[in-house]
Amino acid sequence: MKKIIALDVDGTLVNSNHVITEKTKNTLLKCQKEGHILVIASGRDVEGVKDLAEDLQFDTYNGLLSKYNGCRVTNFATGQVLFNHTFKIDQSNEIISFVKNLDVEIFTFKDGKVYSDDKNNKSLIDTTKRLKIGYIIDKNMRNGINFLANNMIIGASKDKIDQVYPIVQKEFENKYTVVRTTENYVEFMPKGFSKGSSLLEIAKYYNIDKENIIAFGDEENDYSMFDIGAFSVAMRNASEKIKEKADFVTKSNDEDGIAYYLENYLLK
Repeated sequence: MKKIIALDVDGTLVNSNHVITEKTKNTLLKCQKEGHILVIASGRDVEGVKDLAEDLQFDTYNGLLSKYNGCRVTNFATGQVLFNHTFKIDQSNEIISFVKNLDVEIFTFKDGKVYSDDKNNKSLIDTTKRLKIGYIIDKNMRNGINFLANNMIIGASKDKIDQVYPIVQKEFENKYTVVRTTENYVEFMPKGFSKGSSLLEIAKYYNIDKENIIAFGDEENDYSMFDIGAFSVAMRNASEKIKEKADFVTKSNDEDGIAYYLENYLLK
């Protein structure tokens, strides 16, 4: 039976050195050769996962990218956009207007680059370096943007995000999807859209039952993938909340946890 195999990136697909190990890569290539569909599910723009997709030969096997935490799904080989969900411009600006006084850094993605108001922002520096992508600086960003964004992101120290996260949740949880993606970042997406919702859209597109989705993850923004009726696999290094929700806890991302599960329970 053909499976959809969904892969979070940081802490899951890549190890602590931010690379896919040979063992994990070879196992995932074998899955594709057997007809399974791979999906990289990430908050990143396509440029931020391009190297990973090429490493996994998505251009040969028509692997999919679920980007911006599920708000846009594309076929890597063809560039075809299967699904695209954006904020209305006034919605993005409502978020910007609220968070700009919370002493946090604000950014989003535009044209494959990080879009922010200050090139010295720690969040921008971290994101562009980690994803190996460029940036666009708009010093007037905090007065509002004029394009359709898939997501909005705020960044700060862990202590600051600990303080701010409940505030933005309370303000926006009934209007938008609000998720803490790491200890330093909170992301906002259009209401009802997430990594999990994108997998359901993909399953419907390929006429595959949701029970034939296998989702791998480690952080709070992966929770939606574990909450849709898919078979959920948490990494050993995952948060306790994710491990408690998972159907199976595999080895860590530094121990080829993805390969361990697939070799023992799918490819055997």
